[in-house]
Amino acid sequence: MLRIVTGPVTWEITDATAYTAMLRAWRQAARLLGDNPTEDDE
Repeated sequence: MLRIVTGPVTWEITDATAYTAMLRAWRQAARLLGDNPTEDDE
């Protein structure tokens, strides 16, 4: 099992399918954040 704690949120990943889905979601979030700078980045 892999446990990821980010602030108040904890994910528990128990198999390869769950790991693949979580990795895909984190990569998509990173792409979205990279394409949309925040006010601090400007």
